[in-house]
Amino acid sequence: MVEPAQFKKIVVGVDGSDSSVQALLQAQALAVPLGATLEAVTCWEIPQLYDRYVVLQADDFRDSAEKVQQDALTRAFGNEVPPTSRHA
Repeated sequence: MVEPAQFKKIVVGVDGSDSSVQALLQAQALAVPLGATLEAVTCWEIPQLYDRYVVLQADDFRDSAEKVQQDALTRAFGNEVPPTSRHA
């Protein structure tokens, strides 16, 4: 007999779009009955610049990505992000 899969985590890519906010809401709706954790993930990278020299700080891009993610979480859940949610 095959046992049902044990869901531990639902990962949602967050880019600040309305679609990613809706994905957070849908994932949370699934996470609660499944006993899973919702993890919001926002990716960033330092762009490659070939035509000029610019001093780029990785912290600037990380901070920008964190703001995008936090804004999306606030849009989805208000000021009270559900306890089953994490963000990375």
